[in-house]
Amino acid sequence: DAAGATITAGGIEDGAQTAFFDAATTITLDEAGHAFDLVRLDGTDATLAETTSDTAFGGATVATGNLTVISGGTITDVLGASITAGGVENNVEVASFSAGGAVTLDNAAANNYDMLNFVAGTTATIVENSNMTLNGASSWGAAADASLSAAGDIEDFGVSSITGGNLLLLATGGIGTADTLNITVVNVAARHDTGLLDITDTAGGLTVTTVLGVAGILDTALGTAVSARVVALSPLTIAANVTEAGAVLLQSDDSTVDLGPPGTDNITVNTGITVLSMGSSVSLQAGDSIDLQGTA
Repeated sequence: DAAGATITAGGIEDGAQTAFFDAATTITLDEAGHAFDLVRLDGTDATLAETTSDTAFGGATVATGNLTVISGGTITDVLGASITAGGVENNVEVASFSAGGAVTLDNAAANNYDMLNFVAGTTATIVENSNMTLNGASSWGAAADASLSAAGDIEDFGVSSITGGNLLLLATGGIGTADTLNITVVNVAARHDTGLLDITDTAGGLTVTTVLGVAGILDTALGTAVSARVVALSPLTIAANVTEAGAVLLQSDDSTVDLGPPGTDNITVNTGITVLSMGSSVSLQAGDSIDLQGTA
């Protein structure tokens, strides 16, 4: 449809609700400030675009092929709405989101996220009111922010990769408890509660710092002896406090084993920064050097 055209279904004016599309070639819908509710895009790849305004999902949007969402503003869905792509129920798979503003997906169930790419979005936020599972390659801009929040655990089971600029991880359970959460980002911050934190940055080095107003890494249930393990391939810089009830392991892997250049497998703890275990040990393991600066 042309920009400015409207499709109304299910008795709702100016919205695409309870609509079914089946085509052998790409389906492109370009709306003008309307919500997508109960739209099924079957048989091919699909593009949903709001080129002049914000984009909202108010119900179930299903695409059996690849799904691309383009917005001139923000992309949001209401709690309870769902976006399914790639023919996998309750998943966002092979989906690409491009926005001039923030991208926010808020899901009520324990969903899996596969091939979730935030293209040119300034901030990407995924909220799960249950466990969150990352099964494929998810990415966003190198200078952009992403927040993953779960009322439970955040897991990837060793088959995903998360690539981007700044990453905030928030979990009421653990992060990477079953298998280390693989990331390739510049900066990270995290909060976890009843489960341990285990993250590995696979390339380019990592800084623990402030992301989206949240500083460092904290076990929010300090009465529970959960631990944190942060590994970088390399180097690793600690620019904000790390506080755990249990053991803390900070590791910058040796380039004789991994692919980083020699002499850069360092751990730096900036001046004024604290790495603290309330009831166990703190271990710093570097392939080259450990630099505790100033009053660190």
